[in-house]
Amino acid sequence: MKKIIINILKLCFGLGIIVYLLSRIDRLALLETIREMDVRYLWGVFAFFVSVIYLSTLRWHILLKRFSDRVSFTESLKWTFLSHFFNTFLPGNVVGDVLRGVKIKNKDIGYSEGLASSVLDRVCGLMTFMGMAVFGIIVGFNVLDNRLILYVAAAFIAAGSAVFFLVQHEELLDRLRPFAKLYAFVSAKLEKFIKSLQYYKHEKKFFVAAMWISLAMSVLNCLGFYLIATGLGGKVPAIYFLLFIPIVNIISHVPVTHAGLGLREGIFVYIFTQMGLSEPEALGTSLIFYASVLVMGAAQGVGYYLIHLSEEAGMAKHRMNVI
Repeated sequence: MKKIIINILKLCFGLGIIVYLLSRIDRLALLETIREMDVRYLWGVFAFFVSVIYLSTLRWHILLKRFSDRVSFTESLKWTFLSHFFNTFLPGNVVGDVLRGVKIKNKDIGYSEGLASSVLDRVCGLMTFMGMAVFGIIVGFNVLDNRLILYVAAAFIAAGSAVFFLVQHEELLDRLRPFAKLYAFVSAKLEKFIKSLQYYKHEKKFFVAAMWISLAMSVLNCLGFYLIATGLGGKVPAIYFLLFIPIVNIISHVPVTHAGLGLREGIFVYIFTQMGLSEPEALGTSLIFYASVLVMGAAQGVGYYLIHLSEEAGMAKHRMNVI
């Protein structure tokens, strides 16, 4: 019951931010900006989303190869579809990751290994955005009026880097474990994260390959925002999206709203209106991007179901042939 209340509060808080943003801009101008969007750019966004889904599946598939070569790409795709569907529509944004880590089990991959691959898959994406955000923070100190957002992003990056450093130095980690145990929730999360990384500690080729794929995914994510903004009439150079979208995504991971809703829009509007977008263009860009995420999330739910039906039909045919 407590979790339900917290999730409702997060959703309400995120929607409250959206309402606040709408109250501060010309809503008619926002509707007109969206109505006059050059829809050809949406085809480019669609192509980017499809590419990101493929690369996301490939990244996880490579991480799974640390434990087994028996997992087909189609099976990885099926559980990636389901994972993205649940992460899009359920609170927490991690339910799908846990689910696919459990469902991928076979003779070589147990619960722990599957979960480790799924956790590291998520970590690779976050680490890539953190690395890209460093450049955005450096530039941001010279071009943004209020630097609070930059300090928050820098603190997030510092904390993440500290955890990763500790995982690589077990003697320091052992000294801190007694303090972590004072907080059961932190201790459980930390132990799960540590175990996930240690599976790959001596097999760095899988981690390195996953990081390169994550970089490509992150660039496509940034360019997706750029295409939408350009389609709405914005004239901001693509380089600013590559610099500042990682900051937007990092701060959106702060768990105060559902899937970053509202928080992402507020930060995006704040940063990109200073880069040259009008308020209707900035808010419209963020809302259309989120709407695209919802559409693609639903499409992946359908994709999972179609693959499942295909597998069921194949198994039924095989049973008939055996009989």
